[in-house]
Amino acid sequence: MGWVVAGGLAAVVLRLRLRLELVARAEHELRGPLTAFGLALDAARGTPAGRRLAFVLDAELARAGAGLADLAAARSGRRAPPRPGPVPVDRMLRSSAAAWGAKVRSDAGPSVVRADPRRLASALGNVLSNAAEHGDGEVSIEARRVRDRVRIEVTNPVRGRGLGIARDAAADAGGRLVTAVLDLPVER
Repeated sequence: MGWVVAGGLAAVVLRLRLRLELVARAEHELRGPLTAFGLALDAARGTPAGRRLAFVLDAELARAGAGLADLAAARSGRRAPPRPGPVPVDRMLRSSAAAWGAKVRSDAGPSVVRADPRRLASALGNVLSNAAEHGDGEVSIEARRVRDRVRIEVTNPVRGRGLGIARDAAADAGGRLVTAVLDLPVER
């Protein structure tokens, strides 16, 4: 009986190793093109059209970086830890919104939040993409400063997996996502 159990466990271990190898290969295949994409965007910033394109895609590239970091960390059964730093709210909002064709209204001024820019891009990108892909009508994003916080609201939100990802990313940024309201602390 012991040999049967040992053989079964060995089969499970082999299947898990195969899965981990597949995850590592997928990570590798994503990392290369994303790096090339980022390098091409950096090179394009020297022209007006390239600067506009880079601005539109910066937040989505950061979002892809968050996913790639999580994929790498998944091999050890965890998510990538957040790497907080100062993030200018207006630039992140406008970049995220531009990628999804959303309108932006901001009364947050030059607010800076302390967050992992990849996680914040993930939170905004998931809410905006859900609204754009599954919502009905125009998508807009509004930001306003409320004392020591920035409140970001997305109209035309819907439910889905992306909203769960956005909720976790907002928590990693020190904030919270309530339906489609992202509430973040301003950096002091």
